[in-house]
Amino acid sequence: MKQARLVGLGGTLAILGPAFAVIAYVAALPSLISELRLAGRRMNLLEVLSQPERRRAFYGELMSDPRAVKETRLFGSGATCSAG
Repeated sequence: MKQARLVGLGGTLAILGPAFAVIAYVAALPSLISELRLAGRRMNLLEVLSQPERRRAFYGELMSDPRAVKETRLFGSGATCSAG
């Protein structure tokens, strides 16, 4: 959606005055570069945090589900689940 607005704005400015379009696109470059860098950092952070978070959610669900708790007690694997 943002790209469509940007293209529409650029097209309108190009019709009104090509210099305005060039100025607008050049002015938008620093913002675009910083957004791309932040998106990359955010993606790296999600990759790092997602595996431990999924594991934590799985074991939390495992210890709170009554059926799973029965199996955990039956097979004696409670120490393994709570140590993680």
